[in-house]
Amino acid sequence: MSTAYKLLLFSSLIATFADSLFGPLYAIYVEGIGGDLLDVGNTIALYSIATGILIIVVGKVSDRIPKALLTTSGFALAAFGTLAYLVIQTPVQLYVLQIVFAVSTAFLSAPFSVLLAKHINKGEEGFMWALEGGGGKILFGIGVSIGTFIVHVFGFITVFLIIFCLQACAAVSQAMLYFESRKS
Repeated sequence: MSTAYKLLLFSSLIATFADSLFGPLYAIYVEGIGGDLLDVGNTIALYSIATGILIIVVGKVSDRIPKALLTTSGFALAAFGTLAYLVIQTPVQLYVLQIVFAVSTAFLSAPFSVLLAKHINKGEEGFMWALEGGGGKILFGIGVSIGTFIVHVFGFITVFLIIFCLQACAAVSQAMLYFESRKS
C-alpha cells in the first residue's frame, strides 16, 4: 500500500469515527438548543439537499483544482463546523451550520473518491476498497457506543472537542497528501 493510500484511509476512517460520536445524538442536541422534531428533520433535509447540489458543483470544479487541496479543506471545514456546535444557541443558527457541513461534505465527496481510486493497487482493488468501506462501518459502530457514553458522562462539549481533534487529524493527514503530491 502506498503512503498516499494509507493517508487517505486514515483520514476516511478517523473522520467516520468522529462523525459517529455525535450522529445518533443529533436529535437530543437539537432539542437541547430549543429545537423540535421539525427542526431535526428540516435541518437534516436541508443538509442533504444542499450537499447533493454542492457535490455536483464541486465535482465539476474539482477537475481543475488539486483534489487533495479540496479534501484538506473539507476536513478542516468539518472540524471548524464542529466547534460551532459549542456556540450555537438557536435552531436558526443550526440551519446555517448545516450549509457549512454541506460544503464540507461536497469538498470531500467526489475528490476523495477520485484520490482513493487513483491509489488503489491493481489486483487488490476489492480488498483496498473493503478496508475503507468495512473499516468505516466497524468504526461507526464503535463510535456510536463511545460517543453515547461520552455525552452521557461528560456532555456534548466534551464530545464536540474530541470530534474537532479527530477531524483536525484527518485534515492534517490530507494536507500531508497534498504537499506530498506537490513534490511529485
